[in-house]
Amino acid sequence: AAVMPVFFALFLGRRRERPLFGAACVAAAVVIVTAGSSGPVVACAVGAFGWGIWWFRKHMRAMLWAGFGMGVAIHFIREKPIWHLILRLESITGGTGHHRYFLIDAFVRRFSEWAVMGTSNTANWGWGLQDVTNQYVLEGVRGGLVTLILFVLVLKTSFTQLRLSREIFERLDGPKSLWALLAWGCSVSLTVHCVSFISVNYFGQMVQLFYMFVATIPGMTRFRRRKRTKSSAPSRSRKAPVPVPATGLRSSGWSAQPKP
Repeated sequence: AAVMPVFFALFLGRRRERPLFGAACVAAAVVIVTAGSSGPVVACAVGAFGWGIWWFRKHMRAMLWAGFGMGVAIHFIREKPIWHLILRLESITGGTGHHRYFLIDAFVRRFSEWAVMGTSNTANWGWGLQDVTNQYVLEGVRGGLVTLILFVLVLKTSFTQLRLSREIFERLDGPKSLWALLAWGCSVSLTVHCVSFISVNYFGQMVQLFYMFVATIPGMTRFRRRKRTKSSAPSRSRKAPVPVPATGLRSSGWSAQPKP
């Protein structure tokens, strides 16, 4: 579910290889369905929604602030906190939404137990809560509030880099170019990861795949200057070009192709 948005971006951007990436999307969908779990299905729905709002990508900041404001209003208007909606969604998606709700609720109520340096055991939080099925909670349990904040900052920085890269790619090569689509696909994939973190903690091979995915994001912000043919008699008065940061590239003389 997490890599399907990237496959779809390559499907749209590489016309010659559409059969290959189309087959990859179908194979990923088969894995999601045959897993027999509601988590991958919800993650796939988030990925589909992310690609569905591609036409409104220029208004993402307004949409995010509107969603944040709505979440805050729901949290204070309802008798239960906003994470209680996970328990309500259990009747639709199935699974163990009650476990996720009680885990987050205990995590908030027992802030003083883990905030400084984390805690070694969460079994005393409630029945079955030794199973920490939430990546955000796990980061706080492992290292405290500082570790949780740093983890969120890594995600926030990754989103920012992808947004800046997409804007530059669209400015230089157009909104439907390969790298612009791939930057948006990676943003959707990262969103799928962030939503999945609410219901599962990564372990084993999935941790390596996630770290590898985050490590490839800075590579999309690296640009190189296009090679220009040197004239036979260059003028001495011509000044050497001054490098421009990736966030301020001009449309002339720069390549939207990241360094290999």
